[in-house]
Amino acid sequence: MHIDSLLPEFVLDRVLREDSSYKSITLLGKIKDQYCIIVAEKTAFDTNALSAISQPEAINLDLENNIYHRAFVALKSDAFKLPSAKYSIIYPATEVHIAKYTAQKKRMIAETPELYTNVVQPYIQTMLGSRIDWVFNILKHEAEVDRILFEDTDPVQGFILLPDLKWDGKTLSALYMCAIVHRRDLQSLRDLRGEHIGFLQHLKEESQAAVKAKYGLEASQLRLYIHYQPSYYHLHIHVQSSDAEAGEGLAAGKAWLLDDDIALYIG
Repeated sequence: MHIDSLLPEFVLDRVLREDSSYKSITLLGKIKDQYCIIVAEKTAFDTNALSAISQPEAINLDLENNIYHRAFVALKSDAFKLPSAKYSIIYPATEVHIAKYTAQKKRMIAETPELYTNVVQPYIQTMLGSRIDWVFNILKHEAEVDRILFEDTDPVQGFILLPDLKWDGKTLSALYMCAIVHRRDLQSLRDLRGEHIGFLQHLKEESQAAVKAKYGLEASQLRLYIHYQPSYYHLHIHVQSSDAEAGEGLAAGKAWLLDDDIALYIG
């Protein structure tokens, strides 16, 4: 059964996270006794349907002061042409997913070689295998084939570029793509060495060219970076519009600019 037919059976357990800045909420519940996570996010306004803004279905005026007014409105919406929200759904969800999407306090840690060897590397090994089968499904063209923007099939230099699920696919100022490498010997930023400079340059240039060809954005309008620690341990590079809001994913200590990574290995 498709997830859309199962959603009516969703039974809420609790709210994992709320983010007023991104107008999103993350819910944990169950469908058929298995955990399900729903990340609901308000969609951006569609500039091709501005009448929906000026002609709301209902309006509640709650403030008037001289020339200033404030109102709460219900806008017309259509799940296909004018959706009011976007859902990202994980089903069935594991305890690892629940921990990831639960609001947590942040800590800054200086990762020494000893800490990486004794703690981080063993942890990474537990996060491989079936936990990233969904990544291999993309690389093997067993899932999301219609979403691929660009692919280099070379087993060493190659990668697949496709829209990130966080992007609505329309708002260019929020453009968000992900480049997933074909090679399987690179799990994270820690695995990169000077020998990978050419590979990273190739990925950067091809990604920029593909985005320009499809969406018209210049290289200077894109921000390419790597997360450390990443959300999954198969090397992938984030490709985002430079106009996108600097949220949690771009926080110092987490997002490492690809140009800085390349310069580090060159230097």
